[in-house]
Amino acid sequence: MVETIGKELVARKQFLKGDRIETIYLGGGTPSVLSIDQISMLIEIIRNQYFIIEEPEVTIELNPEDVNSHYALGLLRCGINRVSLGIQSFEDQDLAFMNRSHLSHQSHQSLDILYEAGFKNISLDLMFGLIGSDLKSWERNLLKAIDYGPEHISCYNLTIEEQTAFSKWEQTGKIRSIDESIQFDQFMLCHDLLSHNGYDHYEISNYSKPGFRSQHNTNYWQRVPYIGVGPGAHSYYGQSRSYNVSNNSLYLKSNGIPEVHNRETLTAFDEFNEQVMLGLRTKAGLSKELIASFDKSIVEKFYYNLNLLTQYDYIIEEEKNYRLSIQNWYKSDAISSDLFVIPEQ
Repeated sequence: MVETIGKELVARKQFLKGDRIETIYLGGGTPSVLSIDQISMLIEIIRNQYFIIEEPEVTIELNPEDVNSHYALGLLRCGINRVSLGIQSFEDQDLAFMNRSHLSHQSHQSLDILYEAGFKNISLDLMFGLIGSDLKSWERNLLKAIDYGPEHISCYNLTIEEQTAFSKWEQTGKIRSIDESIQFDQFMLCHDLLSHNGYDHYEISNYSKPGFRSQHNTNYWQRVPYIGVGPGAHSYYGQSRSYNVSNNSLYLKSNGIPEVHNRETLTAFDEFNEQVMLGLRTKAGLSKELIASFDKSIVEKFYYNLNLLTQYDYIIEEEKNYRLSIQNWYKSDAISSDLFVIPEQ
């Protein structure tokens, strides 16, 4: 698998047309199953084949149970300078419910090890809206995270997807999702508590200390071109989006040749609606100048939809942008979809 990913990196080096690479992200699965030598090999290929800025943000997703001192020091030697640690919860009952492989004490140990090794940019993933959770248990999680003072915290709401074990359990009455009002209260508690402790709530699910926003994710939200390699990876450039086959065996058979990739061309409506969705997810909001750059017919339909929503105070209009209040951030998907411009049939 690692060899095939390496071949794909080489085969697709022209995809970004010589653009300078600002961020590298090893994730979308469990990259910590890779050895230090394997990670080093992939990063070396990237550095040899692509134009990298002098100090790129290089992130790896880690599970707490995979962290030890030797591995942490090895990651630093590879050039990894940012870690996204999948803690999810500091409570063992939550971890058992989510079928996680680690226990809460391993989360504490992994954080200690990473900071002792010398990492200066650590992000924690936490989840709220968990079955059986309440405001008190969520507050305990947040306070434990704050005690460590990580540079970045991502807080995601549990969503039960169709055709998953959680979905089947819910249908059979084995579990019952917590009330949406409690989930909203947990979202607001997260905002209030982290903001009070020096974290900037710069995107719906993301908080950072000054200077530590995720540059990689920020580039996504600003629709900066990117290349994704490996099974199921997506890439984007301008009006083109491509994605790899997600089946491991089929991916290996491709031998890293890019012709196996599926491609789609985004219409002006697709691009506009993505800008609306991504802009309203962020603290910066949706740029008025960006809206005006689209075709007049699209913009007119957008303003018609916008006027309907502003009557109900869903949208805050500022000098240069439109944004959502913190309370309405929680309903961002629904509000964004009401602003989408649909081409006439």
